Amino acid sequence: MKRFLMIMLAVAMVMSAATAFADVKANSDITLSGEIRVRALTAKDMDLYAPTPQGDGDANITAIKIKMEAKVEKVKAVIELQTGPAGFSKWGTVGTPNNELNPTLTGFNDFQNADASDLYFRQSYLAFPLMGVNVSIGHQLLFLGEKSFFDAGKDGAAAIVLTYPFGKKDAVGIGTIKVTDNGVYTPNAWSGPTGNDKNFHFAFASIDLGGHTLGLNIADMHDSIISRADLYNWGLTLSGKVLGAKYTLVGDVQSGKQDGVHKNEGYHASAMLDIPVSAVSLNLRSNYYSGEKDGDEVKKFVTYLEDLDYLDDPTHYDTFVWGYFTRAMGTQYGQGVPDPGGFWFNRIAADYKVTKDLNLKLAYINIKGTYGKNAQFAGVCSKKVADEVDFMLTYTIAKNLTWWFQTGYLMPSKAYKEKNTLATDPALLAINTLVFQF
Repeated sequence: MKRFLMIMLAVAMVMSAATAFADVKANSDITLSGEIRVRALTAKDMDLYAPTPQGDGDANITAIKIKMEAKVEKVKAVIELQTGPAGFSKWGTVGTPNNELNPTLTGFNDFQNADASDLYFRQSYLAFPLMGVNVSIGHQLLFLGEKSFFDAGKDGAAAIVLTYPFGKKDAVGIGTIKVTDNGVYTPNAWSGPTGNDKNFHFAFASIDLGGHTLGLNIADMHDSIISRADLYNWGLTLSGKVLGAKYTLVGDVQSGKQDGVHKNEGYHASAMLDIPVSAVSLNLRSNYYSGEKDGDEVKKFVTYLEDLDYLDDPTHYDTFVWGYFTRAMGTQYGQGVPDPGGFWFNRIAADYKVTKDLNLKLAYINIKGTYGKNAQFAGVCSKKVADEVDFMLTYTIAKNLTWWFQTGYLMPSKAYKEKNTLATDPALLAINTLVFQF
């Protein structure tokens, strides 16, 4: 009898939970979406040195995103998983060859992907209104202004953001990101201080000026382990339309003591103009980032930008080859980590919509240095860094299936020759991409 009662109690609990779940589900709006992206990359002389094969290579990679969004009344929950930790899974294994011509076969593992196809959270946050304020808490996609100083719009950051909308299109807000925690928590225990504790605080405002939009933002990267170490960035954007042409103006000024001792005086300015001419759009862009100079003051513009993924948002990157993972000024490969401080990018591009499914883009970029002699790059006097030509083709194969082809040709200039006489050969990069979204 006792056993029978226990079984009946368990059944009742399961039925109660199922009923509650069904009630929540009935009042929920659940959306599932995702993306599969397959790429083939070909690189030639990315180390800017033709006699060796280190800068050459081919790779086939797959990136996957799976997103679920649930809405229950005024509360929204977003969970998005992405292939990781590199953001993609590479085709083919890394074998153990006996020699270059006779690789060792290791069985079925030879047909597995080289990079572990783990999934990590790209987004996992809650959003809800509270007394007229929109609250979002958790790992979410964030950026400030035109992404010149801070950009976490690709892989996101764990943050708390409060936004207060007023008027028809105006809003102000504040937010905070825990970059590094000073104490590490394990279940039921604290391990105590581990060293660095970094906090990133920011505030922003967007004001509609009637056909034009004014954006303001201020951010503070505070490092508690370094006495009085605060890096402040003051940003301003203005965008709109004039005579049918779209424009964007951006300015950033930095202050504070980045390392607790030296004053930071970095700054950034950019101007963008899109001029439509029939089926062609002419894009003009100039992006200036201050560089290091001689003396105590730190004048290089400091940025907190995610690893570059040109295909995710090509409109916010100045270059394709140089910015993707070309050898930096006499050092290592950039590997897609943007650090524009010390450079000036001038870009002109033409965007041609051939048909509703086919689009072509051609761009020329001139890269100059804004660094001082023997400061950012010791021994480099010339400000002539490189020139680049990029081409991009986009074709819609089906409703949700798109093919992208991109190629770029980088020509290093006098500054590279002064820094490293060997790393002066042109570099070529080409990427084929198939993207399916659902």
